[in-house]
Parts: sequence; C-alpha cells; structure tokens
Amino acid sequence: LKSSNPERMEWSDVLKKYKYIVSDSKEISILQKDKPDFFEQSYIIENKHTYIYLKFTDFIDHLKISNLIDKHKNLLLNAKQIIIDVRGNRGGSDLAYLKLLPYLTSESITITDDTPYYHRFTKAYCDERIHIISELIKQMPDSDDLDEYKSILNLYKDNYDKGLVNINDNPEPDTIEGIQEKCPDVKVLADFECGSSGDNFVKFAHEFKNIEIIGRPTKGMNDYSNVMFVDINGKYKLSVPHSKDGNVDLGKSMGKTGIPVDHYIPWTPKELEKDIILETAINRFTSL
Repeated sequence: LKSSNPERMEWSDVLKKYKYIVSDSKEISILQKDKPDFFEQSYIIENKHTYIYLKFTDFIDHLKISNLIDKHKNLLLNAKQIIIDVRGNRGGSDLAYLKLLPYLTSESITITDDTPYYHRFTKAYCDERIHIISELIKQMPDSDDLDEYKSILNLYKDNYDKGLVNINDNPEPDTIEGIQEKCPDVKVLADFECGSSGDNFVKFAHEFKNIEIIGRPTKGMNDYSNVMFVDINGKYKLSVPHSKDGNVDLGKSMGKTGIPVDHYIPWTPKELEKDIILETAINRFTSL
C-alpha cells in the first residue's frame, strides 16, 4: 500500500491471502476453488444496439484479437457510438491493438515522438525476445502485422548484446489512416488496473479528437518496462525491466500518476453494486 491515494493502492497481494471480504455484513468471494487466478482473459466485441461494446482484459493474444476484429469488421465500420473497455487490462503487445485504431476515426492522425527510448540489449534479453518473436512469426499469416514483427525481430538481431541503446534516435512519425466514413463517438473506459500496453492504448486514444477517456488514470507502468524474468537458484524469479522511457529523465514520469482521463470518476462503494463508469459513458454519448 504505497500510495496515499486509495485509488492507487496495490491490494492484490493482500487479497490473495483470503477467500472473501465482508462489506456491510455481506460476504464477497475473492477466489473460487476452481479458479485460483484473479484474471480471466476476455476479448469481446458486442452489438448493444445503441453502441458497440469492446472489452480487452489484455493485449496478449495478438492473433485472437486480430481475428476478432476481422470477424466484426462490418459491425465496426457501421458503428456510430463505440465503448472500449480496457479497465483491468494487463498489457501484452502494442501491436495487438494497432489494427483496431483505423476503425476509430475517419481522419489521418500523425503522431511524432522524439523522446529517447532506451533498451538494454543483453545477450539473455535478446535471446529470449528473438525466440518468442520467431515463434510468433511461425504462427502468423502473411500480413502487415507479420512485417511489423519481422521489423522488431531485426531490432533485437541488429542490437544483439550491445547494451543500452536509444532506439528512438531517428524517430519517424506514426500515421493512423482512418477507414470510417464519419468519425464515431468513442468512449474509452480506464482505471488504475490498466497498465503496460493498456497504458499505451489510452495514451494513443488521447490523440483522437473524437475519443473521450472516462474513469480513472491508468497504472503507469511504462517508465521501465519490457520485463524479463531471471531465475535465482530455482527458488525465486526476479522481474528485470530492460527498457526505459526517456521521459523519466525529463521529469515526466508516469509512475505515480498514470495516463490521465478526460472525465474523472472517483471510486465509491456504489461500484460494488453497479458499473458507474460504464453507465456514465453511455449517458455521455451526444445522442442515443
């Protein structure tokens, strides 16, 4: 419990020690016997009649997310109002959500970031990432996504065991080409449990003038990221970040603040009974 702000306190390690909590004499189950994990992976695109609802609990399974977007392509193209729920998003790969971004706008959005971004290219780190990415490439169909992964693979091969390298020393702007005929009204739902690639998704969302971010600031995990696990004598696993955002050196750390929202909703006990953030998003659509 490192924060003075209750919304940004880390309770998970405490709660994992118990089966339930009590609120107003009511027992609320924390862990089920058949589900000893807090998290269940879920990727959803649903037609809610007045809006399209998307939920991503993480951005881990790139292929599954990509196939889901392809399957609902027409639904997304005809959407006038969209809600994207990334509350509790545990991150994964930024590439997993890039395919979604063109469905959120009708415009061309250019994003330029010239802030240094450092990777510590150790032999062990490069070996691990080259293996993981090579396995992913074997499973992927021939597409733009495949080219992106090959480009990342080459990054690790070109900088193999070179130590600390600024990989953003010659930044090229990122361009998102919208494919909608008209910009939909988009609401993104965020909270303190949204981190890593979830942080980055919310950060990208700020670049869209038709997107409103609702809820609470994200976790802010990306000052130091690209974690690699190091085994210590078979008894411990040490998580070691191998990248550093140059914004840290500029006094712009996200660690204590996260990525901000446009419409802030403080937590209250009412959220134990109903989804206030989702209800607020629906009510803030310009028309239903």
